[in-house]
Amino acid sequence: MKILILGADGFVGRHVKTALLPIHEVYGASNRASETEGTHHLDLLNKATIAKVLTSLQPDIIINCAGVVDNSEKAQLNPIMTSNLLEEIVVSGLKLKRIIISGSAAEYGIVRPTDIPVNEDVPLNASSGYGLSKAQETRLALEFKHNQNLPIVIARIFNPIGAGMHPRFLIPSIISQVRAIEEGQGDTIELSGLSPKRDYINIKDVSSAIKAIVEGNPKETIYNIGSGKSTSNGELVEIILKNSKLDTRPRILETSKQDEPLIAIQADITRVREEFGWEPITTIEATIKEIMHVTKQ
Repeated sequence: MKILILGADGFVGRHVKTALLPIHEVYGASNRASETEGTHHLDLLNKATIAKVLTSLQPDIIINCAGVVDNSEKAQLNPIMTSNLLEEIVVSGLKLKRIIISGSAAEYGIVRPTDIPVNEDVPLNASSGYGLSKAQETRLALEFKHNQNLPIVIARIFNPIGAGMHPRFLIPSIISQVRAIEEGQGDTIELSGLSPKRDYINIKDVSSAIKAIVEGNPKETIYNIGSGKSTSNGELVEIILKNSKLDTRPRILETSKQDEPLIAIQADITRVREEFGWEPITTIEATIKEIMHVTKQ
């Protein structure tokens, strides 16, 4: 199949492309694309560039891994970019086999204790700017699916981690602080708190789940992609310290006194497991070791 991956130079897009390349005819597109073979310039805020790539490639499947992954005002661009893409798909008249949109666990927002682990039917209650933008993006995509009969599937990704992830995120931040202590440049690890939990999933497992959706015949519209396990910040610190060179335990400073409201800290992955036979295979411990090995180089 001919597959077009948007945001192909991003953390998720790079790994999805790698997972699909051995079997499929895969093309990447990005607004920062160089003129390298198989990579196309496509700006989701510029409909003309979308139309040009769609007309040129005539893909069978489109996977949108592009987007703004932070809580700044720029996150408001997420639904706009997806709307532009879907509008141009309609205008093009392309008969696509599948359109996969990358969703986020942040869409669920604050949940009830009885909703943990969170399944795909839990109402969206996003509270962050990023979560609100992704929830709006999902609602918009579902409208296109209903009104224009587009073959849209939402891959609702929890917290993807792995080598090459952005240094601003929690795990690289803790590792960076530990490295500084190893080099005698500090004695304290600072983080908001030890108790908050998240469902972390190795980026290669995310890619294999998306590959399963590409190659399968989805019966549903939304699939959670997570590890199905919940890991606290304190557990992350312990794993990182265990794999560090430190002989003595550094001071841990929690910078927030407030308890975090309950959010989607654990994914129910029953749907994607039962339908596609997909399972995450990489543990949080193995993933952190990989990140630490790469950041050491």
